[in-house]
Amino acid sequence: MAEVLYELLNLPVQTTIIIRACQTAAMMQAMRMLGFRIHEQQRQVKSEVALFIDVNALLNIQLADV
Repeated sequence: MAEVLYELLNLPVQTTIIIRACQTAAMMQAMRMLGFRIHEQQRQVKSEVALFIDVNALLNIQLADV
């Protein structure tokens, strides 16, 4: 009987630990997704800047030929 009572008393603590672990895992996943989105935005900006530099160089070459 004492063991059953002990288990019942510890159930909320165990549940709280499990809930906190799930919350932590969800928060870590959200942070990874945010990091991925930031990385993708940085990659996109880098690509756009490279394209701008290429177009600018091309225009400068064409202007130099005129």
